[in-house]
Formats: sequence, structure tokens, C-alpha cells
Amino acid sequence: MGFEIVAVRTAESDDGCMYPVVVGRGRAIEMEEIDGGDIRTFSATALAVGEVSGPGIRQIVRMCPIRADVSVTGARVVVACAKFEKPARRRQATMLVGHVRFSWLSKVGASPHQGVRAEEQLRLILGEVSGGTERLMALDLTFPRGVDSLHVAQEIVHRAARFRLEHTNVSDTDVDALRALTGAERLVPEAKCFAMYTMPSYRSARPDTQCTTTSTPGVG
Repeated sequence: MGFEIVAVRTAESDDGCMYPVVVGRGRAIEMEEIDGGDIRTFSATALAVGEVSGPGIRQIVRMCPIRADVSVTGARVVVACAKFEKPARRRQATMLVGHVRFSWLSKVGASPHQGVRAEEQLRLILGEVSGGTERLMALDLTFPRGVDSLHVAQEIVHRAARFRLEHTNVSDTDVDALRALTGAERLVPEAKCFAMYTMPSYRSARPDTQCTTTSTPGVG
């Protein structure tokens, strides 16, 4: 099985930081030094993971309704949800967690005002290698009305571009593209469609493409 972006974890789980580290009796996520101090957190009401297949996405898992904290840091987008199962099935000290590191990010986009509830959707696309073959994975996050998904996408692409320039080796061509993305303008999507930013030269999700440093307790 390849990297599925989100997984159920406990404080005892240790898999090389491919997933966020759970602390505080399963109630918080350990933040990393590279995350920085400027962290913005939003509440998501649903999430879905899928594999990009041609023009569409083959859904692997969808969870709704939930209440997940989505934290945009200086190095990644972190998802954490303590209440993701029905009460009768809920396990103590477990969390549903996942993250998309900025070094892995291929595309980021948004689609506002979806459905009768006018919900907002954010989409993060990243590459990962499964069985020696690279595939593109999508993480879709749904926010309630009042969260501006276009602004969240713009904030992520600004931060991701700065992260790549400061912490990764990039070609001269990519430097110019990333500098432009640090000031990327707000997307203008067509009705019921995702508008997307494209990141140059992403790295597939693997333990050696993390760019992490030491950590301190943080999001709960």
C-alpha cells in the first residue's frame, strides 16, 4: 500500500514523520521547528482522499461529517481530527491525521460556494511512489460557509513558494516561477470548478523529502 495522506495514529506511532506525530494522550499534534510560529487554523467539515486518474479523481476514502483542524504552517498543511468515528466505535487516544509537506505539493486550488450550503472546498495534489510507480494523490477539504477557500489556497501557495526558495535546491527557471508564486494573485474559478495553482518541480512523498528539523508541542 502506498502513502494515503491520512491515517489513524496514536502517540506510540512512529513511521518517520510521513504522518504527523501525535502527542498529549492523542489530543494534539507535535509541531516541527520548520513549521514556524505563524500558523493559521481552520475547521473542516469533510475530507476526501483520491488518486488522480486522467481528468478525474478516483476516490479512495471520504469522511463526512467530521470536525478536523486544518493548520497551515510555514512548511506544510496539517490535518488533525480526534472525533472521526461514531461514539460506540471510538478508540481512546487515537487521531486521524495527515499532512502535505510543501516540498511534496504539486498543485493547490479551490472551489467556492459548493452545493446548497455554499460550502468551500480546498484541493491539494501531491505525488507519491507506490510499487515503483509514481501517482498523483488529491486531498480535498470542505470548509463551512464563511471560510474563504480561495484565500486559503492563495495563502498556501505563497507559503509553499517561499518554503521551496528557502529550504530546497531549485533550478534557475524554477526560482523565477517560485518568486512569481510568492505574490500569486487570487484565483478566479469557473462555476462549480476548481481553479488551480501549479507548483514547479515537486518532490514525491518519501521519508527523504521531508525537510524537517526538531519539534515542539503545538496544535490540538
